[in-house]
Amino acid sequence: MLRRVFFGVMARTVVGAGVTVGVLGAGAGPVPAVQASGRKTDLGVTLSASPRQVRAGDLVGYTLTVWDAGPGAGTRAAGLRLPDAVDVVGLRESGCVDSGRTVRCAFPRIAPGHARSVHILGIVRPGASGTLRARARLLGPADRVARDDTAEADTPIVPSTNLAVRLATPSAGHRASREGSRGVVPVRATVANRGPRAAGRVNLDLGVHGADLVKVAGARCAHVRKNKLGRFLSCFLGRLRPGRGRTVVAYLRHGSGTGTLAASAGLDLSDSDPSDNVAVATIR
Repeated sequence: MLRRVFFGVMARTVVGAGVTVGVLGAGAGPVPAVQASGRKTDLGVTLSASPRQVRAGDLVGYTLTVWDAGPGAGTRAAGLRLPDAVDVVGLRESGCVDSGRTVRCAFPRIAPGHARSVHILGIVRPGASGTLRARARLLGPADRVARDDTAEADTPIVPSTNLAVRLATPSAGHRASREGSRGVVPVRATVANRGPRAAGRVNLDLGVHGADLVKVAGARCAHVRKNKLGRFLSCFLGRLRPGRGRTVVAYLRHGSGTGTLAASAGLDLSDSDPSDNVAVATIR
């Protein structure tokens, strides 16, 4: 009697009359036993996704693994079909190429009892909903155990919410106010939660160019950096319920030239429609 290890599982191998029978211990998972010497090698594929659930705009990672259950070494290629709502953004694996949402990888000569994995990074499209289903399969002629030549990974999409940013500058008449007479212009930055879910840890990032930032009112803000391009700060707005908004006022002083204020909103959830997360106001 011989003992072999497949993926950390001890197998007892009984040899007799030219036939080899493998008996795997508990917890062996999908690794099939080697049933007869001289038969075709069995390769299998598994697929996993991380994290377990995502929101629109999130990154999602896939791990594609090809393993060899013996009795000999095997060489196969595997294909991965990503969901329609996922685009490939990261693929630095040797032997892999992607075309659209299809990834093809070569797995040269895997020894019995061993496995090789590749990692693919994707991003969920804005507005995506439902469940993301990715499918993997071994390419080429079928081997002796066809049931482990395909695999799937499902990732549910958790509903997100939509933040929108709007900037408002005072009219010419209002600029003649007490502060406006000294060249100080108040710019109102409003972040609104258009729903359908509450947004926690909402932040408003501001960038001032071609003007001096005198003060900010309406939120707790911290300066991030200042350089020749401008001044940048981040304001913490907290939690916003659906249908509610929060306004921050930035007071800017500029000379005879043109100044700009750029605003961008972010949240702990992924935004379902990031196209309205940024706004720019010009001050003349």
